[in-house]
Amino acid sequence: MMMTILILLLSITSQQSPVPRSTSASPTNAAQDNRQKTEHEQKPTKPPSSLVNSETQSPATDPRHNEKRNTNEQPQNVRITEFPAVSVTRDKIDWSLWFFSALLAVVSILQWRVLSRQATIAKNQEAQMIEAGAKTERIIAQMKETTVRQLRAYLGVSKIILALEDQTLPVAIAEVQNFGNTPAQAVRQWIAIAIHAYPVESLPESTNPQNASVSTIFPGIKNVSRAALKIRLPSSTLLGTPQGTIYVYGRITYEDVFKNERYTNFRFLFGGPEPGVAYRDDGGKLRGAMRPDCIGNDST
Repeated sequence: MMMTILILLLSITSQQSPVPRSTSASPTNAAQDNRQKTEHEQKPTKPPSSLVNSETQSPATDPRHNEKRNTNEQPQNVRITEFPAVSVTRDKIDWSLWFFSALLAVVSILQWRVLSRQATIAKNQEAQMIEAGAKTERIIAQMKETTVRQLRAYLGVSKIILALEDQTLPVAIAEVQNFGNTPAQAVRQWIAIAIHAYPVESLPESTNPQNASVSTIFPGIKNVSRAALKIRLPSSTLLGTPQGTIYVYGRITYEDVFKNERYTNFRFLFGGPEPGVAYRDDGGKLRGAMRPDCIGNDST
């Protein structure tokens, strides 16, 4: 009796020992192992000689025995007792990727709109800066021009006197003055007197303007020039009429302190379309009233 109980305990122990399984075993191999266990349990117990050699492998764990049985056995139907576990991890990852991609697209669109807005603002600012630069240049040019106008020299005729004490030999006196705030340099001027019928397009100019006097006229200073006829007029000549109009004219050239070349042309007449008017000055001398002609008066 004791021997039988010991044999049963040894059988139970050999059945409960873990059998190594491959992670890649198919359901067919699992079904074959279960069938082998069932056949092993149904076989009669071995004689006690199994106690002597306890290290001998059981038929269920012997690979050669399994191969022999597999070759002798006929194919049988496979029954699946358990369904493989279904993992939902992939679905979660896919939805996360979709959500992340959509979020990234939205962020990219918003960033593109922000960058486009910033580019438009930068372009507008650049246009405003260019316009402001152009305005600044115009303002500087205007300030420079205003400064030049305020500080430059202005030479012009302040008085024209026609002396008629001797009407056969009239004498013209031109008084030139600097009306500016700075000196006029390299001043050259010439004055002439002529008698012509009115109107006249051109009058003879100085034969050699380069030989005219050169001087510097400071602000407020006056310079007087004199011109007379070289040939006396007949005593019967009527002065101050359209046929006997007296012209006093000339030209002034100079440089201002900014080294700009300037000029002033002047032309006055006694007579012309209106009869000339003679008067006596404070000293009782006979003078002719001069007025500017409609042409021949310009300056820079």
